[in-house]
Amino acid sequence: MFDSLSNLFAKARVELVSFRPHIEDEDTREQTVKKIREVEKLLREYGELLVEACKRECPVRSGATRDSIRYRIENRDSVLITLVVTVGNSESREVAIRSVLFGRRGFKPIRARALRFVTRDGRVIYTARVRGTLANDWFMRAWNATANARRTLARRIGDLSPRKIAQSDVPLKNAPNIAGYKPNNPAVIPNTRRNIRRNQFFRSR
Repeated sequence: MFDSLSNLFAKARVELVSFRPHIEDEDTREQTVKKIREVEKLLREYGELLVEACKRECPVRSGATRDSIRYRIENRDSVLITLVVTVGNSESREVAIRSVLFGRRGFKPIRARALRFVTRDGRVIYTARVRGTLANDWFMRAWNATANARRTLARRIGDLSPRKIAQSDVPLKNAPNIAGYKPNNPAVIPNTRRNIRRNQFFRSR
């Protein structure tokens, strides 16, 4: 019997940061819409800047992680407009991204004799242990590099209330960079906004 590393991977994109500026309603609907569009334009400008900085800082082996970095605007035409920067896809999954950002402790099989995983070129590899890695927090380097632009943005549209990715987003006992990660268990999967809502739903049943 072998523990498959592929079973440890989550498919969802990883949220690096989100901004939801506080926007007050104006005297008229037209004024409010105009303000929201101005905010959207500024958020897009900063989103493009941050994505470019992330791609410069992101370590590259195959380029899958770097190429998956992007931003999107949620709740357009609403005072709840939000900028979200994400990373990850089927080639560069959450376990790999968090392992690079925050480091990974070494691990070995819990009950099986070896770990089994399949490489991108289809080769099957067995190993008795996976070595730990040091953190390489490329996102925080990009975040710090865009600090001046972020301060300018805050002066123009107000409090940004950013929510950044953190190692504490995931309970250590089930962190995605540790053997035994259960991506389909809603009680312990990463605490993104979507998954927080899922957790609340399952706990209420």
